[in-house]
Amino acid sequence: MSSPSASFDRLRDFISSKMRMSHVYQPLMLKMLIQNGGWASTRDIASSFLAQDGSQIDYYAEITKRMPGKVVGRHNLVEGEGHGYRLVSDVRGLTPEQRSEIARKAAKARWAKRRQRGSPS
Repeated sequence: MSSPSASFDRLRDFISSKMRMSHVYQPLMLKMLIQNGGWASTRDIASSFLAQDGSQIDYYAEITKRMPGKVVGRHNLVEGEGHGYRLVSDVRGLTPEQRSEIARKAAKARWAKRRQRGSPS
């Protein structure tokens, strides 16, 4: 393993002099790895790409409006507000335990659907 100084010099030289890009993937990958102490899962790296890809963000914004926004709205749980959504019920008074339970139930529903479709978690 190289020294911190040698690692710094090598990364800095690559970014400054050798990196050639057709997209933002290389610097995003390096940034994710640095922020995570030198290791990140492929999914986490891919997620960092997605977060910076405006066309994909626009695509999923449209999906949000067409699918879950409309469906959850028909159940009177959310309503559109400006460029986003707001829960109809005021949840600011929920306890941390209640918030955690709702988050766990939502995650469990997502995992169940992914397993049903044969998708990885």
